[in-house]
Order: sequence, then structure tokens, then C-alpha cells
Amino acid sequence: MPVRVATRFVRPDGAGVTGILTALGIGRVEAFMRRIARALRLRRTAKAPLQGGADRPAMTRVTQGSGTVEEWRRRATLDPRFAPTEGSPDRNPPGISLRGLIAEDYRTQGSDWLSEGFWVLFWHRIGNWRMGLPKPLRAPMTLVYRVMFRWVSRSTGIYLPYTVRVGRRVRLDHFGGMILVAQWIGDDVTIRQNTTFGIARKHALQDRPVIGNRVEIGAGAVILGAVSIGDDAVVGANSVVRRDVAPGSVVGGVPARDIGATALRHAPSRPVTARRTVPRDVLPAERYSTAIQKN
Repeated sequence: MPVRVATRFVRPDGAGVTGILTALGIGRVEAFMRRIARALRLRRTAKAPLQGGADRPAMTRVTQGSGTVEEWRRRATLDPRFAPTEGSPDRNPPGISLRGLIAEDYRTQGSDWLSEGFWVLFWHRIGNWRMGLPKPLRAPMTLVYRVMFRWVSRSTGIYLPYTVRVGRRVRLDHFGGMILVAQWIGDDVTIRQNTTFGIARKHALQDRPVIGNRVEIGAGAVILGAVSIGDDAVVGANSVVRRDVAPGSVVGGVPARDIGATALRHAPSRPVTARRTVPRDVLPAERYSTAIQKN
């Protein structure tokens, strides 16, 4: 009975147990209870990293001082496109009306009313446009948008939230398996099927890629984290991009690496000259005719 009464007051830190057991004169039970308290402390410490607490391994974090800083915060100081948006303002491209923007998307998708890409972009534009309405009108439009967003996402296999800032003349070539959760998608971008834009770490939910203008994304490409895809770049099919891609570069592979360059990559620095692609013993047209006449 005395032992049972004493064990009812046991806590993981073992506080209060020593005095009770010493008064009862039970030395062996005292040592046994200390071992239990020590085991409980070790077990609690081992579980702490799995719960995402302060003891979580810092290998996937960028720390500054005592807090945790996501990668986008560092990059947004130089490039504001990395800064996330809560979706409160209308983030449709400026300088064009909603009607003109939808008509432009329609022409970009091949003037096909049944194009999956057109309807995904249509409801994306509506989702941003409603945020500029007064609150009494915004509420019913929000309900309509949320229902249609879910329906279009599941029927087309293209997930494009309205919080993603999408430029003009974006072409969603083919459809299915497209998760396009980027911070920014520029103008004249072509995205093909089974493409994924998103985060690379669970704790960094806003570390999302920025896609420049006139970028071509191959089928099955994966772009993760706060990385920048430069203007006029080409990302090959089934590539996994975890680092910045320079403007005008062609990347491919797992992980993606530079395998070439587009013609526009050399345009600012020097003109692109055509390389000799014929054997040296083949005469140009004018020299060939002169040789025939001599013979």
C-alpha cells in the first residue's frame, strides 16, 4: 500500500518522489522510480523533433538570429516577384480589361472553347477579378469561384490557384497532372502536361518558383523551391530543377544542368552567326556554276 500511494504522485520529471520514498525508507523503490523518470525524459526528448518543435533538425532551415527565415524572404529583397500574395487585391495583369484578357487567353489556347487550358485560365482570371469588387458583391462571386475552381481542377487535372500571379498569353499545352503553385508566371510562357511547380520543404510553404517571360516547360518537368527561371529559358522534359536557371539557357536531367543555350541568350552580347554545316570540299552555288563552265 505505501508503495502504491507513492507511485500515484510520480511525474515525468520525478519531482516530489524522492522525499516520499526517503520518508518511507524504501531505497530500492526510490532508485527504480528514478530510472523510470529518466526513461520518460529520454522518450519525450526523442519525440520532440517529430512534432516539429524547436528541437527539429535545422538542416532544412535558414536561420537568422533566433527565428526561422524562409528562402523567399532573402530573395524578395532583390526580386519582389518572390514575395507571396494573400490574394486580397486583383492580381490580373495591368493595362488590359478582364474581357480583353479572357479574349487573349482564348486566342492563345488555339481559339478552342473546349480547351482545358482556356477554362483553367478563365476561372483564374475571374478569381482575381472578384477581389476588386465591393465586399457585398464579392461574397457570392467567391462562392461561385470556389465551386468552379474545384470542378475545373478535378475535371482537367490542372491545379492553378488564383494566388499565383499569371502573366499574359500563357499557354497550357495539353492537360493533366499539372500542379502550378508558383509565385509568378511571366508572359508568353508555355507549360506542358505533368508539370509541377511547388515547395521543396514542408516548413517553407512560400518558397515557390518564379517563371520568367517566354519560358518553355517540357512535359513532366518539376521546379521546386524559391528558384528563378530566367527569360527565354527552356526546361527539358522530366527535368528536376532546384537551382536558378540563367536567361536563355537550356537545362535538362535529374538534377537539371545546363546543356545548351537558345539563340536569344547570345543576342545582348553578340550576334548569332550561322555555323558551317557542309563539308569544306563542297563548293558554294556561284563557284559551282563557274567550275561547270570551265569544264
